[in-house]
This record gives sequence, structure tokens and C-alpha cells, in this order.
Amino acid sequence: MIGGINYVDPLGGECGVGGPIPAAWFAKESNVTKVDLSHNRLSGGLPVQLAAKWRNIDELLLSNNRLSEFGEWKPLELLRLHGNGLTSSLPAQWKGMQSLKSLELEGNGLVGSLPPEWGSARVMRQDLHIALHWNEGIEGQIPRSYAHFTSGYLNLYGTTLGADRTQCAPGGMYVQMDFGQAQQCFSSYAEVAVLSALKQILARSGSSPTLEAWDTVNPGGAGSGTMPRYCRVWPGVSCDANYYVTGIDLTVLHLKLTKPLTLKEVAGTIKSLKKLQSLVLSDVGIAGKLDAPAATIGMLSLQELRLPNNNLSGNLPDSFANMKQLRVFDVSQSAPQHSGGIEGRLPAKWAALQNLKVLNVAGNKVGSSMPTSYAGLLQLQVLNASSNVLQGTLPQAWVALRHLAILDLRNNMLNVTIPPLWDNFAGEGFELQCLLLSPNAGMVLDQATKANLVDKAQGRAPPLGLVVDDATSASCQLDMLE
Repeated sequence: MIGGINYVDPLGGECGVGGPIPAAWFAKESNVTKVDLSHNRLSGGLPVQLAAKWRNIDELLLSNNRLSEFGEWKPLELLRLHGNGLTSSLPAQWKGMQSLKSLELEGNGLVGSLPPEWGSARVMRQDLHIALHWNEGIEGQIPRSYAHFTSGYLNLYGTTLGADRTQCAPGGMYVQMDFGQAQQCFSSYAEVAVLSALKQILARSGSSPTLEAWDTVNPGGAGSGTMPRYCRVWPGVSCDANYYVTGIDLTVLHLKLTKPLTLKEVAGTIKSLKKLQSLVLSDVGIAGKLDAPAATIGMLSLQELRLPNNNLSGNLPDSFANMKQLRVFDVSQSAPQHSGGIEGRLPAKWAALQNLKVLNVAGNKVGSSMPTSYAGLLQLQVLNASSNVLQGTLPQAWVALRHLAILDLRNNMLNVTIPPLWDNFAGEGFELQCLLLSPNAGMVLDQATKANLVDKAQGRAPPLGLVVDDATSASCQLDMLE
């Protein structure tokens, strides 16, 4: 090519040429900065030579073809691909196109969600123009990470996402929807509305100077790479990279309740937090029945539910078995309850909680026998059901729990005779480090059985100490595993 040429239209306009783009066109190096292959019937992908030899291209016009494959073009400032019949999802790897000013993808058949990586990588230009209108299959959410595009433009007209009136524009980005311009997210995040409602019910039930830091008048403040205030400075609130609330810890608020606050109220208020993974309500004074119908609404994505030292009553609900992601469940009481407390049984259906690692119901009134089905909780590391009213024998099938590290069943009404196969807990391939069984219904584990288990554990390769009936040992402290 002639060095002074900076624009080329290899096909001479609307020629209607079809088939793959010939690699030979781009075999030699060139200083061309603009290539226009629009309005043809080209198909397939772009030749690798186009990026390797024509490294100065900053405008690539490919509209109204039948192309389907595109790489990552870091030098590009304009990429025009409208009307190509594209049916794929938007590629996350385009997050590295640091020079791109305009991305024109309208009038295709694109599907899926907007890649949050485009914003969270913080590489693309903050004034990026993204045209996605008339791609009906674009759906999901506008990523909160798009606050990076502080002066950008996003057109979602004619998409499934564009018809969603609950969406808002992160940061200073202009977002065109079916109904007009999307309102700015600051003070209108769905998460902020939920947290504001939660603040109201907490304030009605008691007082907390720390709660005043939940400034619902000014919850925003996000800019390029900066989380909004409710994620950064509100005590007890944590978020992911897209500014969705993933954790609530009301313990840090040091609430002083003067009126009853129920788990049903809290759960019903936060049900719209679809990304919530952790809910910690330790020593808050939560009351009411744990098995209230609304208690699990909106909590199916939880990985951690901590409710120790509250005033809960009722049974352990079978419905909690639907919280398939649950890893930690704690409803323990540091002192046994003489009135109130959790009753009923350990639900056999909880065997479906295949991700469960910590189950702590200590200090309540849970009775009946221990479910044999819990042998299927293969990720379980801690089971503390001490100081309840459990009856029956120790399930031999529980020997399948190879990752179990702490088992505390003291102060129940159990027959603590060790099942024959439980010797395996002290063998190789098992992780048991603390076994607390005595006392139980006036019975204690005999010294010969204890010594046998401890000696066998010392023979592991590598040796792993096993503590039996010594709750003061460091090996028996739950915080070592949580």
C-alpha cells in the first residue's frame, strides 16, 4: 500500500461481495487507519493479518454483512458492526479495548447480559458510546460497574433490558431506554430502597448511634472505580464489584431494642436483595418463630445465616433445605434456654444442604434422634448440637463425614456408646480433631475408648491430634474453622 493512504474501501462500496474476507488483502504492512467493508455479504471472521499487519487501524466499519467472529482490537476507536445478524453474547474480553470511543452493535440478534467486566476492569474509555438498540435478546441488569463510564452513552432501546423500568444509570452514564432516559442510580438503587426500609424498622424497634451512618439521603457518591457510600461507609453492609449488597451484619450496629423485632420482619424487608450471601444477626435481640412462613423469603441465595443468642422460638424449618448455597447456619445459645428457644427436631430434609460446613444449634431444646441422612452432608466440618434434648444412639452412617473436624453432642440424652465403625474417624483420610460426647444422660465415655481413639489418631500420616471430651482445648474452638 502507498504510505500516505489512510483510508481504504477494498470493495469499492456496496458491491454485494460474499464469502470470507480474503487474507491476501491484508498480507502486507500498512499505515491505513480506516477500513470500510460495509454493505456486503461477507461472512466468517476477520483475517488475523488485519490486526497483525494493519496495526494503525482505528476505524473498522463492517455494518450490514454476515460476520460472526471478532477479536480484541485495542487500537480501535470506532467499531461498527450493526446489521450483521450477530446472535452471540457480548464478549467480556473486549474490556481491554482501551481506545474505543464508539461501539455500534445495533440491529443484530445479540443475547444475554451486559458484561460487568467492561466497567470493572476500568480500562475502557469513560466516554464510551455503546449502541445496542434493537437487540431484543439483551436482558438482565445494567452492571453497577458501569459507573466507570462517567460521561458515556448506552442505548438499550428495543431490548428486553430497555423495557425494564426498575433499571437505573450508574454514575454519570446516559442510558436510553424504551421509555426515555433512565434515571441516575444515586439514591435509587434497588439496594438502597431495601436498606432504607430496613433502617426504618430498626429505628422503630430501638436505637443505635451507629445506624445514623446509614445516610439514606446521600447513599451514592460513586464515580470511576469508586463504590457508592452505602457500600463503602455504611457499617454492616458489604457489596460486590457491581455494587449489589452481598452481606448484612446487624451485630456491628449495637442495637438497643425497646420493641420486638422479628426475623419475619427482617427477612420480608430484605427479600429483594437477590445477591445477598451473608446475614448476621448475632446478639441483636431478634424474636419470634424461626419457622414463620416469611422467614426464608428472599434468602435462598444465602451462604451464611448467623442467628445466635437471640430470642427465637419454634422449630427448625424443613423449608431451609431450599437454601442450597448455605454453608454456615448458627442458631446457638451461649446459655441453655429455660423458656423459649428452638424446639422440634433436626430436619432430615437438611441433608439436601450439600454445601453446608457449619451447623450449630447448641443451647436450645432440639429433640428426637439424630438423622442418619446427615451422612450425606459431605462438606460438613462442624456439628454442634450440645445442650439440647437429643435422644437415641450415635448414627453409624455418619462415619462418611470425612471432613468433620468438630463434633459436639454433650449434655443431651444420648447413648454415647461408640458405634463400631466410628474408630475410622481417627484414621487416615479423616479430619476429626475434636469429639465431645460426655456427659450424656448420666453416661460418660470410658477411658479405654478415649485412649483407643487418641492413639489411633496419633498413628495417622501425617499425625493429626484428636481431642476427646475436653471442651477447653484449642482444637475444639469453632473460630479455628470459621
